[in-house]
Amino acid sequence: MSRASITLLVTTSFLLVSCSGFIPHPIAKTVSVDDLARAEGGGSLSTLWYVGSDDRYHYFDHYIKVASRYRISKSELEWKNSFAVGAEKPTLVTNQLSTRN
Repeated sequence: MSRASITLLVTTSFLLVSCSGFIPHPIAKTVSVDDLARAEGGGSLSTLWYVGSDDRYHYFDHYIKVASRYRISKSELEWKNSFAVGAEKPTLVTNQLSTRN
């Protein structure tokens, strides 16, 4: 394989991954449970992932065209099986927020 072919392959792969939203935004926007529940039910191309918690917040990544990171105060949302951000693989959130009272 020529050097030009390898360069083209790597560049194309990077662009596909970047445009698919798999590179999370580093700044987390603070939201309410209702805001996060709307992201959870965003349609078939929308996914919401729990990525961990720190002392004050639970963090979620939302993928739909672009990646967005959200955080919600621990005082506003009790999350079972929480773990430190980056300590475990993200967990897909399905019907966990929209069904809360």
